[in-house]
Amino acid sequence: MGKYLDQCCNDAWDVIRGRKKIVGNKIIDIEGVEGIEKKSEEVYGWLAPNGKFYPVEFGNHQAWASEYLLKLYRDGEISDKQARPNDNGDVGDLLTDMGWILIHNPHGYDFKITRNLSKRVTNKQKDYLHSIGKIDLLEKEFV
Repeated sequence: MGKYLDQCCNDAWDVIRGRKKIVGNKIIDIEGVEGIEKKSEEVYGWLAPNGKFYPVEFGNHQAWASEYLLKLYRDGEISDKQARPNDNGDVGDLLTDMGWILIHNPHGYDFKITRNLSKRVTNKQKDYLHSIGKIDLLEKEFV
């Protein structure tokens, strides 16, 4: 378990320092990234069940999730089993399984939310989405 978390932490650190970038579901060296534009006026990130929003730079949501889960594991708030993704899963899936919502723009033309549909959206999450004018994202899920 420690080896997996250490690799996630190292990859996250490389992403934070600008040596690597997350593209799709792969972490690649920054030299291999072309044509990715950052829209600074838009806010992406993770929305906790308690309504607290954690802004994350475009394309870095998996690295942030890795760092956050590693912190929870090191602080003893989650077990090693809870910190380990399933075979085909990723660390973002672990947060959504805990009730978190990812606000992102994977295709570059519209905001989107990713969440575990078996988890209820909390009133505090709804309040936050309403406050930023994105409550309609919940309605788009079922279209």
